[in-house]
Amino acid sequence: MGSLQHTHAIALLFVAIGLGVGCAAAAEGGAPAAGEGGDAAGGAGGDAAGGAGGAGGANAGGAGGAGGDAASGAGGAGGSSLVCEQGNVDCSGVCTDTQIDPANCGACGTACATGELCTTGTCTPCPNGDCTVICVPNMQAACYSGPPATLGVAACKGGLKVCNAQGTAFGTCAGEVLPAVQETCNNSVDDDCNGKTDEACGPPYSILDFTPSAFDVAPDGSAVAVGIKQGAVMAICFNGDGSITKSSFTVATYDPNILTTVFGMDVALARVGHQVALTWTVANWPSPGDDWQTWVAHLDGSCNQLGVARLLDPAAAKGINRIANVRISDAGISAFVYEAQTAGAFRLIMDNADGTNLAAKSVGMGKCLGGARTRAIGMRRTTGETVVACEGGPNVYYQRHGANGVAIDADVVSAPGLTLVGGAWSNGLLVEYNDAGNVVIAAEVEFSSPWTWKLNFYGANLGFVASVSVAGDSNYPNNNRILLPANGDFVTASPSVGVSRYRHTPTGIQVSTSPNGGTMRIDGADVVYQLAGNKISKAPFAL
Repeated sequence: MGSLQHTHAIALLFVAIGLGVGCAAAAEGGAPAAGEGGDAAGGAGGDAAGGAGGAGGANAGGAGGAGGDAASGAGGAGGSSLVCEQGNVDCSGVCTDTQIDPANCGACGTACATGELCTTGTCTPCPNGDCTVICVPNMQAACYSGPPATLGVAACKGGLKVCNAQGTAFGTCAGEVLPAVQETCNNSVDDDCNGKTDEACGPPYSILDFTPSAFDVAPDGSAVAVGIKQGAVMAICFNGDGSITKSSFTVATYDPNILTTVFGMDVALARVGHQVALTWTVANWPSPGDDWQTWVAHLDGSCNQLGVARLLDPAAAKGINRIANVRISDAGISAFVYEAQTAGAFRLIMDNADGTNLAAKSVGMGKCLGGARTRAIGMRRTTGETVVACEGGPNVYYQRHGANGVAIDADVVSAPGLTLVGGAWSNGLLVEYNDAGNVVIAAEVEFSSPWTWKLNFYGANLGFVASVSVAGDSNYPNNNRILLPANGDFVTASPSVGVSRYRHTPTGIQVSTSPNGGTMRIDGADVVYQLAGNKISKAPFAL
């Protein structure tokens, strides 16, 4: 018995060695249980036969258990040499993230069904049936959606995007700064991140001899400005790079002791030949009488005056003839609309490219009622076809005329839905054609705060398309215009600074709004130009 007790004592000592840290010993006697080895040795054997060796630890298999009465125990199984990063587990010798692995979702061996993804350890249906996994859920990745050459230039920088919980898509690129679509001129900043500052702007078009009242810009950036100076009507022309085509010169003179005021100036510059048509009104203001006269002059493509200035409408009755608007076609045909108040008529005047008169006619007799601001003109510049709009009581009317001055519509046509409130003569009115023949009429239908404008959109042959309302104000200078971007959209607004501008498609769908910055024109690349003091500047206003 002593010998047997001694043997048991040795066996217990081996158990203690084999357990390592907190492991259970093999059962003593009978059907032996395997001991669980530590990092080095296996567990001790039982009484009848050596117990199986304990399972190995992380480094190697445990040694065999100590022999019982019959034989030594077998060696322990070898331990795994695989060390997985935090969050992964060993599944049959492979480090596996059971939070996202569809073959081992939540636990090794638990597979998701077809059409399911493993999301945070749970099998879930694939979103929209798409089981394509492109990223690790919740993983962050660097991103930049701008042109690669602009990354890291000026203020442009990348951001971070985060993989969604299913691993099927990244979210938006948070924190990135993209290049501006258009360089903001004269701010000394590389807005479009191309390594250049104000590169497309050039110097402002400076007008030193007079203060401009009106201007226009051609697609190539050529410009013309007109104004007054000490009893003279002045003009100046610029090339597309801002250099001067022709320096300031006198178009016409008047006696400021008789006609004290020149106002209502407007000018139009042809897109192709760069011909110019300009108009203005002189009066003994503020005494209305028979001395209000509206004049016109024409310049050729080199900014040379064609003949002398003349009365816009020599056939009109003497009286208050005032405030004309002008448009000019690509071929140099010009069209004017103004109010012959004494005659109670709105008049359409059309001139040839050489400045000679083409047509002169009354528009909307008996329907278009008094008020210099209640008339407007638009032109399809590719063809010279014009549309004249006017207000009459609560209604707005329009009539089209060909480039030869012949009416297309037999009489003015009532514009549906443009019902005016607050009096006919004080409401604002604008109309414009685009190159495709679409038309928009903008009328200030509510003349009180908040002022409301309504826009009517027309398609081919002036078929009515849509009517939409926008907010505005009552500021309506004579030479305000609807802008025509290169893609055929319409941009409408009062010229008051701070009032929203609206961009619509020809079918009346609002594309965008933007802050306004006063009376503006655009070139063929939709770059905005603005009068600022004695300069024409490319302005930091997007359409």
